[in-house]
Amino acid sequence: MAGSDVRAITFLNSLSASNTSVAAAATTSGTASLTLTTAAGTGAFHATNQAAKVTLTSTGNLSGITVTITGTDIAGNAQTEDIAGPNNTTVTSTKFYDTVTSVAGDGSIGTNMSVGVAAGTTGGQAKIFGGRTRLRGMHATTGGTVGNISFFNSTPVSGTAVFSIQVATTTKDYVDPFVPDEGLVFPEGCYVDLPAGTAVSFTAFFN
Repeated sequence: MAGSDVRAITFLNSLSASNTSVAAAATTSGTASLTLTTAAGTGAFHATNQAAKVTLTSTGNLSGITVTITGTDIAGNAQTEDIAGPNNTTVTSTKFYDTVTSVAGDGSIGTNMSVGVAAGTTGGQAKIFGGRTRLRGMHATTGGTVGNISFFNSTPVSGTAVFSIQVATTTKDYVDPFVPDEGLVFPEGCYVDLPAGTAVSFTAFFN
């Protein structure tokens, strides 16, 4: 019997939040960038094979400063995002980052601010395979939040959604949608967007 060349990859929402995994608490002068951890530039700050949301934390009032986060998405494309600084709280990016290469304010950060990562329950974006591939099947354990798990040709940021599956409010239910026998072709790579709370775990089968 011939062996199967179908592979599997699993993603979990087990990432724990950290306020300092990207940059320790510090101040800056002018528009200087914060000193980032080594993990930020390698993607190790999220450590789950998923791009994750970035957080800014301060006990001071930095709401008058616009902070620019620069990095890459899950496909390696450059991206930036402007966020109002925190005011004795933690604020979270809208975009998902695989790496972070710079975090800088448009003015001096006069009170200590740290940069970290949001918990996996806030969602993630993952690369199933970076080149041409066929998606053969999938399995998800639901997280209890209604949402669409979407599959993209190329990056979720600018790519084309090939299809989506909606999960319901049931926690730890199982989703195994039908995929045509020959699978679905993703010419430029297969990427998945996992919105907040939709899946505790997700496995894709591909070749």
